[in-house]
Amino acid sequence: MFKSKLTIDDLKVGMHVVPEQLSDLYGVWVFINPETATSDGFDILYFCDENTKDDKEIEKIQKQYGKTTVIFQPKFYEDEDAAIYD
Repeated sequence: MFKSKLTIDDLKVGMHVVPEQLSDLYGVWVFINPETATSDGFDILYFCDENTKDDKEIEKIQKQYGKTTVIFQPKFYEDEDAAIYD
């Protein structure tokens, strides 16, 4: 059994998660380890928000793993009622 709906404070590098656990994270980039991605979830390589983003760390991950999947939901998606639709 896994904890549902994680916050950025719950995340740890190397942690195994399922996508549903990340569905309430907004404004957070989660880099997925492609070597661990299965139908049961994946391990986290790196995570950050706008204030903690480390371009050197991201570059290091891209050199080691090549193209890496990143989960990101923009912060403005958090409050659907405030969203502006054209």
